[in-house]
Amino acid sequence: MSKKGGKQNTGVTELSEPTEKKHVYQQKMEAQLKEWQAALEEQKAKLNQLRARAEQLEADAKIAVHETMAGIEKRMEEARAKIEIGNQQLQKLKAEGEEAWDDLKAGAGTAWDNLRFGVESAWDDVKKAIDHATARFK
Repeated sequence: MSKKGGKQNTGVTELSEPTEKKHVYQQKMEAQLKEWQAALEEQKAKLNQLRARAEQLEADAKIAVHETMAGIEKRMEEARAKIEIGNQQLQKLKAEGEEAWDDLKAGAGTAWDNLRFGVESAWDDVKKAIDHATARFK
């Protein structure tokens, strides 16, 4: 093992603290986005089940189900758009250098919190609407 400047060279590249914090933050964002995408897929499957049930109902009930589904689809689209914003924020964060990271981290945290609130609010609305519609149109 060689020594340079009094430090032992282990062959492992150490990241600076801001770079490490940025990396950890990116990992958290990626995990949250994956979780939201999985939740979107889960709700999409439930909506498809509801759609299949609607095909079996009488005409008046079908209209009510389709109106309910249209509202759910709108909220799902809003959630999808927010997830896309999150993906764009993550890509911007990945593209920024270490110096810019220090400037961005405070604003990124606030923006991410606002995005998370919007997505979670949309999910709550979608889940409640699907559960209500599923119970109503059994």
